[in-house]
Amino acid sequence: MFFKDVEKEYKLVAPDVDELISFCDIGAAHEVLSTPTILGAIEPLLEILNPLAPIRRNDAIKEIWIRVPRGAIEDYDDFERLKSIGEVSDFDDFYRQWLRDYPDEYKWYRLIAVRYYETNGKLRCYGMNLNEETVISAVMKWRSFNEPEYFEEKAFEKLCKLITPAVMESIKLLQDDKYNDLIAKELPYRYRKGVIKRSDLWIANPEYKEEVYRGISDEMISRLKGIIASGENDEDRIGRIRDFTANDFFRACKIGYEAIGYKCKGFSLPELYIQYSDRRDEGLTGRGVNPYDEPGIDFDDPKAWDEWYFHRKQRDSGHPFEVAPGYYHLYVWQDKTESETGGYYLNLVGSHWCRREVISAYLAIKDAGFPISLSGAEMFVDSLEGADYIGIVPVHMSEYEFIDQLPEEFGYIDDCMYADGIKDGWFDKIIWFPEEPEELIQ
Repeated sequence: MFFKDVEKEYKLVAPDVDELISFCDIGAAHEVLSTPTILGAIEPLLEILNPLAPIRRNDAIKEIWIRVPRGAIEDYDDFERLKSIGEVSDFDDFYRQWLRDYPDEYKWYRLIAVRYYETNGKLRCYGMNLNEETVISAVMKWRSFNEPEYFEEKAFEKLCKLITPAVMESIKLLQDDKYNDLIAKELPYRYRKGVIKRSDLWIANPEYKEEVYRGISDEMISRLKGIIASGENDEDRIGRIRDFTANDFFRACKIGYEAIGYKCKGFSLPELYIQYSDRRDEGLTGRGVNPYDEPGIDFDDPKAWDEWYFHRKQRDSGHPFEVAPGYYHLYVWQDKTESETGGYYLNLVGSHWCRREVISAYLAIKDAGFPISLSGAEMFVDSLEGADYIGIVPVHMSEYEFIDQLPEEFGYIDDCMYADGIKDGWFDKIIWFPEEPEELIQ
């Protein structure tokens, strides 16, 4: 997107801030070469943030909430564009769209600013993020022979100038010892982190329980609970296969495929694996998606498997055990080295979102006599009994970042939903986490 509105007079209202962010967003994985214009635009903001204490996890990063008025409907000047692409039909529809996009009097932005220095004290790089949008990630010295990517310097310059009063307001509130109270009382819940017990969610919305149980029988749940209770899922009790082959692996894959309903008739064992796996098989079949031209191995020779397992040239270049992408991985582990006896066993790893597929594949492969463990088996049972928690993710945060910051007392959380999707009936059941208080540098 190219910045054309160089002459436009932007106002400190959320639609204008969002428009400028859209021109600047470069994505977290990209960086640009610093220029005098970029550095000159961000330096005043960094200076305003100087009194703010850095976050505890990284002393080069500062975070603070800023608030920007949503403005009036007249400030949301997107009617013609939205109508042209069919997202709105008339002005009333446009007004409803504005209320959906800006439901509160203020839109809040989590501002993250980063500055890293060389050991000699010189600035090495800097960045700024607003509600998960990386608007700048700049380095003082380009570290490759490539030309820096095009960056909308003027849009960034206007953005920094536009949000300066909002940043100053938050710092002043903090200095007056009013900021943390304001956040505690007024930050909308759509920006807050929380959890809800799955059983409480089921009471409020029974259809969520139906979704969890879809395709999973009481017998499957009973069997899984029995396996866990008996210790049969423990890796030190599931047995080993001493002379393991590629076809053993492919056979286990086929059993899992059949259990989850994949079409298997008419395919050989390796063909099935190639058909349904990630295909970056690190040279196992010779027919996968590989960065090297390799012939594959003898599928019936245990020594060929051992050689591939311990010495494959492409190790860590692919995903040979991602056998059912989107559902589960089927890992092969071993208790032996080249000089010690032992054996191989299987380990199935999958997401709670794919309970039916994961549990079905696990039980089928186990019934076929393979030594196999299911990672997180207890958590699958907890989710089926409603004993675990579902994460409530704030709208400005990714699920991965959210999960990384959860208190340990709630256990590992795999299922999440965004806070702007919660319903009134759930609200009193949600455990909301307080925002970490901001502090000034002492």
